[in-house]
Amino acid sequence: MSKFMCRTMLSTSPQVNATRAVRASGIPRRGAVHILVLIAGLLAFARPARAEADWRSDWELPAGFSLKIDAEGFDFPTAIAFVPNPGPDPKAPLYFVTELRGKVKVVTRDRSIHTFAEDFFHLRPDVELPSPDAEMGMAGIVLEPRHGYVFVSFAYQDANKVLRNSLVRFDSQPGTFGLKAGRATSFSGLFRNDISRVTHQIGAMVIDGDALRVSVGDGGQHLKSHDMASTLGKVLRMDFNGAPLPDNPFYDPGESNRVSQYVWALGLRNPFGLCLVDGRLFASENGFEIDRFLEIRRGQNHGWDGTDWSIGMNVPAVFHPTVAPVHLIWLPADNTLFPPEHRSKFYIALAGGRSLKAGLATLDLDFATGRLRSAPGQFLQHLAERKRELDPVAVAVGPDALYVVNLYPVRKEKDARGAVLRITHEPENLFTHQLDADDRAHLLMTRKGCYSCHGQKANDLNVAPPLDRVTLVPRILERLASPDYRASVRELDRLDSESFRSHRAVRQQILATRGIAQAELWMKHRILEPMFDRQASAMPNLGLTEAEAAEITAYLIRRNVGDVGVTGFVKSLAHPITVGPPKRRHLAGALALGFGLAIGLLLPWRAYRRLSARRRAKHYHDTELLRRAGQSVRANRSESSSDSSATKL
Repeated sequence: MSKFMCRTMLSTSPQVNATRAVRASGIPRRGAVHILVLIAGLLAFARPARAEADWRSDWELPAGFSLKIDAEGFDFPTAIAFVPNPGPDPKAPLYFVTELRGKVKVVTRDRSIHTFAEDFFHLRPDVELPSPDAEMGMAGIVLEPRHGYVFVSFAYQDANKVLRNSLVRFDSQPGTFGLKAGRATSFSGLFRNDISRVTHQIGAMVIDGDALRVSVGDGGQHLKSHDMASTLGKVLRMDFNGAPLPDNPFYDPGESNRVSQYVWALGLRNPFGLCLVDGRLFASENGFEIDRFLEIRRGQNHGWDGTDWSIGMNVPAVFHPTVAPVHLIWLPADNTLFPPEHRSKFYIALAGGRSLKAGLATLDLDFATGRLRSAPGQFLQHLAERKRELDPVAVAVGPDALYVVNLYPVRKEKDARGAVLRITHEPENLFTHQLDADDRAHLLMTRKGCYSCHGQKANDLNVAPPLDRVTLVPRILERLASPDYRASVRELDRLDSESFRSHRAVRQQILATRGIAQAELWMKHRILEPMFDRQASAMPNLGLTEAEAAEITAYLIRRNVGDVGVTGFVKSLAHPITVGPPKRRHLAGALALGFGLAIGLLLPWRAYRRLSARRRAKHYHDTELLRRAGQSVRANRSESSSDSSATKL
């Protein structure tokens, strides 16, 4: 081995490098040892992440359904479209996915991902996601299999960096499509006079026979949604070459190039999703604080006037507070992917809001009356904290499953990319994730509208008292200990009507209990029947079971600090870790154990170092005494020698 190789190996060994780094940093050797021991303690208890279980634990599905990653490797995916009859070859296109920044990708039967088209429009946002100012780009895709057409919709920047809407048609192989786009035909001329806006741009498309229908947002200009000379705030209808169709409601054969020739419906704000069911067109649309599901009718003005009141008029369903609905699909009754109770429903992708969590919602529409048979339900929901956004934006029915597209990666690793999820009905292979008690209680309170009246912090201004973790239990205990409460109980006990009579024993039991147990008992019965200890109550009876009430009570008690002053302050700091989600508690436990081990190693080490220092000091002291004694002896001898010499002289 050469000397150069030996020097290289020695210079790159971890021990040598660590020693050099410590010396170069100027840190005392003893301090460096302490730091290394701390790091060792932390690393000893660090646990590697389990990717598959990790991302799946963020989701909940009905019993009997399974959730898996179908394909992964996208950057901000926004829409999905399946090939109706894909070829049998493993490399045959199965579905297409659009990316916000301008790539169209195709996924084949073997789940390999290919770039179908790119670099066909210019868009350079000043900021990038997750900033809301970056929510612009490619948003819609639809396939026309007879001619092999792939239509995509997008917002782009023109030569002056002004945001505009556009459509492009790509030619491909009829029937089965291909991995690379053929000729591209742009329909941008139709939109050239309108300025688009972030999140208020062109979006979803559907094929209806020989017609293409396109939804266009209002560009943040609600008056334009009523302007027949503008494409904004409309659903447009055209043939596959971009020409208006003669049976459009405002078609005039003498003015074939006017925008009004294309208009199918108007008065819309943000119709992100379109779905065609037996010739009837439905849309999901975003408002300010209210969203809506509506049927798009030929020639109708749907009333958007810049207010949420107009969003809620003459529609089958509104969502309040907002849920941010995006793309939607219809699962027909004859599709056997799901059991019968999950068919004949609309499935809407929800980017997330306050009334329903991010995921998928279902709507059961009575087509005869145009009204919902039941309240919207949550089919798939993302349970992670809001700071980790996924934004489900698209849903599609595939040949073997229901597919969901999220704008952001579902896995939590740093190198994770956007993925398409597949939902299948597999009763024999249950989705193993189960909500913990806190998640179940919080979700139940969200569904029942508890947070619509009650705030979650002490300073929240709501119509009902806050459920904050600092003051909730003390407030309850203070009320239960007051003479006024005991007097009101005595008065209620004299009443012989229901439900006052049946709750006498409970009221007496509460009066006889003390401390946290008293607050817990009162809270449970208050949740079950708000009028159990009072003659009038603004709180409604939520129809909860005793088990549900007990679960909510335990959650509120667990998350409540219940102390004030210095103790309460310290507990409030520790509360997010000590009573947080299991993964947070595990991390806190690992850190605590790591620090405990580090301290346990440091104390003996410091004791050893002190003992060694004392021994060295004693040795130095003894050595110094001996040295001084020797010097004294030598000095005495020298002095004696001098005296002898003087005597002789």
